[in-house]
Amino acid sequence: INAEYMGDVARVEGSTYICCKDPADAGPTNNWADPEEMREKLSKLFEGCMKGRTMYVIPFSMGPLGSPYSKYGVEITDSPYVVVNMKIMARMGSRVLSLLTEDTFFLKCVHSVGCPLAPGQADVPWPCNPENRYITHFTEGEPSVWSFGSGYGGNALLGKKCYALRLASVMGRKEGWLAEHCLILGLTSPEGNQHYICAGFPSACGKTNLAMLVPTLPGWTVRCVCERHIELRVNPQNNNHKNTKTTTNSNYNNNNNNNNN
Repeated sequence: INAEYMGDVARVEGSTYICCKDPADAGPTNNWADPEEMREKLSKLFEGCMKGRTMYVIPFSMGPLGSPYSKYGVEITDSPYVVVNMKIMARMGSRVLSLLTEDTFFLKCVHSVGCPLAPGQADVPWPCNPENRYITHFTEGEPSVWSFGSGYGGNALLGKKCYALRLASVMGRKEGWLAEHCLILGLTSPEGNQHYICAGFPSACGKTNLAMLVPTLPGWTVRCVCERHIELRVNPQNNNHKNTKTTTNSNYNNNNNNNNN
């Protein structure tokens, strides 16, 4: 059980930045920052920021191991909360690391709560640094995500919104697919006919509640395929969209064995 700090929350758009040369490439709803200026600022903040804490290196896969559609990353963090939750959210460990060859792209992610500890200093229940909070995405050259000062949710679990939505949107624009904030439900009738609902919802509107739908109609079953972020591609055989990668809780449960070292 974590005792969260009430000022460290998910809705920190004011501290979230897209770093690229042309401000127009950041999009109309995102905060733009000059990549060189931001790197200089973050390099100073990250210097010595993990003193007194344990540094964790997390190789992770967003999607089934070995799938041509899965996306790989390595996150460095000083938060045990991140380690535990990344194991739930993604495939992680040495099996992921074994798939990273010299030719394999993986996103470099670095995260710190921004609260170094002096020798003998007692820690707080929820370390964070809201006065110096940056969730930054470098989209050009060698893409990367740097997150500082927050230990909460998608601000710290960098395979989530940072990779599967923001960076993936840039990758998809270049490669011809879509990264979307979507809910996908699978519904099966008593006769065994399967139907799917794919709906794009913004934050804080009830996606997770709908994802936990329990049917009251006799014989119907509901399966959560995805309740958060998905990758949509066009099937060249019939020109229909198909879901190829999700960050879904139903996949976590079905494939939890893939998470182990």
